[in-house]
Amino acid sequence: AETGLGGRFDATNAFDPALSVITRIGIDHTDQLGNTIESVASEKAGIIRKGTAVVSSAIEPAAAEIVRENAREAGCSIIEQGRNFRYSNVRCGIDGTVFDYTGTRTIEDVRTNLIGCYQAENAATAIAACDALAFLKGFEIDDMDILRGLEQVYFHGRLEVVSERPLTMVDCGHNPSAVKEVVDSLDGMGKTLDTVIFASSSDKDYRKVASILFPHARRIILTRYGNERSADPELLRPLAEELGKEARITDSVPEAIDLARRITGEDETILIAGSIFLVGEAISYLLKIGPADIEMAGF
Repeated sequence: AETGLGGRFDATNAFDPALSVITRIGIDHTDQLGNTIESVASEKAGIIRKGTAVVSSAIEPAAAEIVRENAREAGCSIIEQGRNFRYSNVRCGIDGTVFDYTGTRTIEDVRTNLIGCYQAENAATAIAACDALAFLKGFEIDDMDILRGLEQVYFHGRLEVVSERPLTMVDCGHNPSAVKEVVDSLDGMGKTLDTVIFASSSDKDYRKVASILFPHARRIILTRYGNERSADPELLRPLAEELGKEARITDSVPEAIDLARRITGEDETILIAGSIFLVGEAISYLLKIGPADIEMAGF
């Protein structure tokens, strides 16, 4: 089960896990989790249970030490990225991500359909978790099980191709660290952000997110989605202007997509990013206006 928010007070803590897995830690949900890596790590480490095992990819030094300390206090063994397992030779493109894994087993050319260099880390963490669980429960997971499983993984809305001409991608990342991962991955794939459609919830750190995303965009379209949490796009316009970028504003996600398609060449790229709500509305609209195209892209 995946925690919905943090860890210490999350509903998933109602049961005792055989294994706890902590991925890379970023700052989000600051009202509940605090606004420092240390405070977020402390909340996340709340999923650790006495006498079990922990797999951790919390590699930031402060976060890693907090996870280790919580594991020690609970009498847990801990399997850490960089110490007990690692990934290397990462190759990413719009058709997925490939990497080499080294841990209790070594596998070359591990492939996942998930796009983005950061997905190699997530997949490596999942492999380490499988190995730990197999050891704890006394069963075997062979290399082919791992490879088949990762090849069948899809995460709709996370750096996903939803249309091909022009190349249109959606990403539901809504905090600075998630957006930076997207920007870095697209840059590594040689993809330019020709047109960016952006919307954010008013309670998110949209200023920081915009400061990471907007400098890479040739064109910026600001919009709102049908939820009361949506930030007024007029409040977002100065964030683009501060960077010397012109921003166009629409009143709805469908209007933003129609505009983006008009001003973006067939060989260019559109990125729709900033909010889960935005991505949900975008996918719904794209399915209505171009089902054949969307099906080609994996729906």
